[in-house]
Amino acid sequence: MHYILMSCKRLYNVLILIVLAMTSVSSVQATTACADFAIWPAQINQKDARSDDSITLTLPLPEVPRTLTRPQERAAYIMEHFWDAMDFADTTACHDREFMEQNFVNFISLFPHATSAAIDTAITIFIDKAAADSALMVNISEMAGYYLGPGLSPMRNALYHIAFLEKLSLHPGLPRNERDRLAYSLTMARKESPGTLIPDFAYIDGNNARHTLYEAGRTKYIVLMFYDPECDRCTDAITELGKAGLVQDLIISNRLDVIAIDVNPDSSLADMKLAKDWHTGHPTDINFLYSKFTLDDMPAIYLLKPDKTILVKDSSAERILMFLGKLDE
Repeated sequence: MHYILMSCKRLYNVLILIVLAMTSVSSVQATTACADFAIWPAQINQKDARSDDSITLTLPLPEVPRTLTRPQERAAYIMEHFWDAMDFADTTACHDREFMEQNFVNFISLFPHATSAAIDTAITIFIDKAAADSALMVNISEMAGYYLGPGLSPMRNALYHIAFLEKLSLHPGLPRNERDRLAYSLTMARKESPGTLIPDFAYIDGNNARHTLYEAGRTKYIVLMFYDPECDRCTDAITELGKAGLVQDLIISNRLDVIAIDVNPDSSLADMKLAKDWHTGHPTDINFLYSKFTLDDMPAIYLLKPDKTILVKDSSAERILMFLGKLDE
């Protein structure tokens, strides 16, 4: 599976914003808009692989009652009724990977416009509709992890992933071994979810001086990055953050610290040529670090509030910069 639908997702968001701003939208209008904004990129990507055109790649959006005028109310309604047009007894559609992936991406594209309660309700409705098809349930589990869980997905979101894990890990529609795997993933995701305090740890800098994360004080935001010098994505992220004028401005104004931790004990801190005003080092206890943090994908980048509460956990330097931009407004 690849992130083939990301450009489609961004265009679909345009449709969603239009729908949320309207007092009503008909199914015909929504279907036409979906065809313009969502189907085209996926069809281009898959035209050589798909010969069966009998399945339209996107479901029509439900018609929103005129009485719902607030965007969050409209988003909640669309999410709750997003899958109404799908026949979950149709195994041809349910087992069509491109069809399900396209609509899953469209579905979670609505999440940023809704409340947590509405998201939980919509996920429950979706999973309950799919529960009778064990193969589909496994596919949903995989898509939730792939698009929302740890990794490189531009849609990665720990809170949304946790919402899926909470439902899927207890659902009898999944095999026991899959539920156990998801329960473990849920435990790990909760340890580092936004809003929780990040664990403290110690590290040794290039001058062999010992420091801890929490000694940074409670007045600055912190970008915390775990990296491996042999990881090309780590090098790219370090370069992107290092060259960002926004990062430099926040450091100079005493509003931000950057702490970069090299998890490879055999490497030299000097080899990466990190910015001079960054704090760098090797962890004093690598086993402790791996027991407290999910470091399966590198780099692992966190944005912390001054009190060490996790604001963002993401492997994307671009997303970290987006949040830092909000601090500078």
